[in-house]
Amino acid sequence: MADNSNPFENGIDPDTYRALFEEDFKTEDPWGFETSEYERTKYGRQTDISKEYRPDPQQILEISCAEGVYTKKLADEFKNAHITGIDISHNALERAKNKLEKYIKEGRITLKEGNITEEIYNLPENSSDLTFWSESVFYLNALITPVDMYNCFSQLHKIQKQDSILVMANIIEQEGYPEGPISKRVLMDNIKSIISGFFEPVYQKSYREFKKEENQEFDYEIWVFRKN
Repeated sequence: MADNSNPFENGIDPDTYRALFEEDFKTEDPWGFETSEYERTKYGRQTDISKEYRPDPQQILEISCAEGVYTKKLADEFKNAHITGIDISHNALERAKNKLEKYIKEGRITLKEGNITEEIYNLPENSSDLTFWSESVFYLNALITPVDMYNCFSQLHKIQKQDSILVMANIIEQEGYPEGPISKRVLMDNIKSIISGFFEPVYQKSYREFKKEENQEFDYEIWVFRKN
């Protein structure tokens, strides 16, 4: 039986989706990206694996950059890169602007506000060497149809440069949270299958780790794809 109290159970409209994240980001760092060892480890793994495939990117796209915690780490790790960060939450981006003020003034970081299912069509083609899209791709399962999802990744393929890399970390079967229904294994495998129709899968690894702040273990996978 569907849980009518869960906004993701039967799909969600873009305005409600935006409002949910504005509510979440009324609180600073609601998921502990800045302080959590679990989050630091997960993002560190993505950075490390991206260096193996793309050690010196010039243009980085970060989808769902939130308050800019990982954006700052990317700017420090990839000093020759310009980073474009996109997020749907105005509240999150206001904090990101403060956190990243130095890099923005230097012209190394640009922040954009918007829903990626719309903004992806406004990004220039052949503009990213390295794209990070972590912990938010499962929302596509509630936001758009499978056909729209196919078109979204088709557009992402156009945005990526030849031999560029797409890095993702995704919760699988997130039980006990509203995102549970949209992070089911079969749905995440479907997303991976659609992406694999446009990009070459080059890396995948599964993890089960404990997040102290939530007193719970989570299963997640890191995926890496290359545009050939």
